[in-house]
Amino acid sequence: MELAFGRSESGSFSGAFSSKDLLDTRFSRVAADRHYVSRERAAISRDASEHVLLSMLLEGEVTISQGDREARLVKGDIAIYDTTQPHRFVVTQPFAQVLVRLRRSEVIERVGHLNDLTARKLSSSRGMGLLISNLLHDVDYQLDHISAGAMRVVNTSMLDLICSGFGEIRTESHAHLREHQYRLMMRILAFVDQHLCDSELNCAVVATHFRISERYLRKLFSEGERSLSERIWHQRLEEAKRRLSAQGAFNKSITSVAFECGFKDTAHFSRAFKDKYGMTPREHRQRAVASQH
Repeated sequence: MELAFGRSESGSFSGAFSSKDLLDTRFSRVAADRHYVSRERAAISRDASEHVLLSMLLEGEVTISQGDREARLVKGDIAIYDTTQPHRFVVTQPFAQVLVRLRRSEVIERVGHLNDLTARKLSSSRGMGLLISNLLHDVDYQLDHISAGAMRVVNTSMLDLICSGFGEIRTESHAHLREHQYRLMMRILAFVDQHLCDSELNCAVVATHFRISERYLRKLFSEGERSLSERIWHQRLEEAKRRLSAQGAFNKSITSVAFECGFKDTAHFSRAFKDKYGMTPREHRQRAVASQH
C-alpha cells in the first residue's frame, strides 16, 4: 500500500515490523519512534488497496484522522480506518501496535458502510472492546499453532466480533436518533462531499435542498463531534491541504487552490490553515516539494 512518510524532527529513527497471515487477514506487529504516515487521493488512485486496517495500541500514543473524525489512541485503545479513503496516522510518542489488515468487502458485508465508524476509538477496558482485544492478542500469539482446517472458523469469528464491536459504537452514537433521521444525516453528508468545493455550499443551501429548516438541520448535527458548518470547513481545509501537496499541482497558485476548494477569502483561508496545521499553506507546500526530491 502506497503511503507518504514523514517526521517532525531530525536525527536517527528506529522501528521494527513483522507480519503473519490468517487466510486473507494479516497480523502485523509494528514498533517505531515518532513519525507520521498519510495516504492521499493521488496514492489511492495509483494503488487500489481495498482493506480496513485495525490498530490496537500496545504502547505510546497515536492520532488517526479520516474524514471529519480524529481518534487519539493510548495503550489499549482500538480504531479502524479505510485504505480506500485519505487518512493520516500520527505517532506522537514512540509506540507499538498490533495492526490487523482486513478485507474491506468482508467488513462492509457485516456493517453496511464505514462512513461513521472509521477513526472512532473503542476502549479495551471493558465490554466489546475488551473481548476484541483479548481475541486479537490470543490469535496473534497462537497463529502458528492454528490448524489449516480451523483457520476459516477463527477468521470468521474474529471478523464477526470486530464488526459487532464497531457496530455497537454506531448504535451508541445514534441511539438518540430515529432511523429516518440517521438516514437523512447520511444523505446530507453525501451531498456535502459531492458539493464540497462549491463556494456557495452552506447550511442554508443544504436545508433548502433537503426541504428542511436550518434549525432542524442544526439539531440533527448538534450532538455530534462537529456541527455541519464545522464539518464543511474542516473538509475544505483537508482538501486544500491535499491539493497543495499533490505533485501535479505544484505550479498552481495558493489562491487558485483555495478558490477551487470553496474558499472565497484567501487571507481567511491562510489564517484558518495555520490555526489548524501549525504552518501556512506556503510552508506546507514547500515541505511537500522538498519531500519529492
